[in-house]
Amino acid sequence: MTRSKKEKNFFNSIYNPITGMYENATGKFLTYAEARQKQWKCDKCTKMFPSYKLLRDHKKDSHSY
Repeated sequence: MTRSKKEKNFFNSIYNPITGMYENATGKFLTYAEARQKQWKCDKCTKMFPSYKLLRDHKKDSHSY
């Protein structure tokens, strides 16, 4: 199963009851709000964004020619 380009940049946060923290591929966070702030990653500059809309706008403004 292959993932779309949009799905490859998304990091879903899950709660780990053993550590008591929310985890995703970018790290561990005390609250879900902190984890959501680093949910989408730009594949060109690796900057993190809380929503896909902000990521899309960043790519359009910063990485378009």
